[in-house]
Amino acid sequence: MAGLAADLPEVKMDDIVCMRRYKKRMGESAERGRSIYDMKKLMMNGKKILAVLTLMVMVVCAAAPAVQAADGINATGSRKHASDGYYSYTVATGYRGSGLNMAAGAEYFGQWGFGYGNPTAKASSPKSGGAGVAYHAYGVNTVDFDTKWDQN
Repeated sequence: MAGLAADLPEVKMDDIVCMRRYKKRMGESAERGRSIYDMKKLMMNGKKILAVLTLMVMVVCAAAPAVQAADGINATGSRKHASDGYYSYTVATGYRGSGLNMAAGAEYFGQWGFGYGNPTAKASSPKSGGAGVAYHAYGVNTVDFDTKWDQN
């Protein structure tokens, strides 16, 4: 055993103090590295959350006027008489908070006429010599033929 003790280097008190300080610094550095990693992770998650919230706001802001205006659409139609014949006439208005691009359609004897406007669209069909049934339709941006009705 005596030979082994002679082979070991002599350890001084200063060496022990330095080693403790080194270990302490390394521990702080590792802890600091972990906290920086956690902060980066929080920032990335924050960016994702912010992006999702921004997209949600954009969707709500874009869809809200169209949904509100769909309830506020007024459409009227009639058969008109001119010197050169009868025709169908349709007026559609969509306005609730902001005007919409409205579309109106008027049909008389199978021939459609279309009109577009913001917030009011007016449409007249081609004229015909005889009296018939006048059909009308309207929509937002394009004519929705599910809204077709007859009114003379």
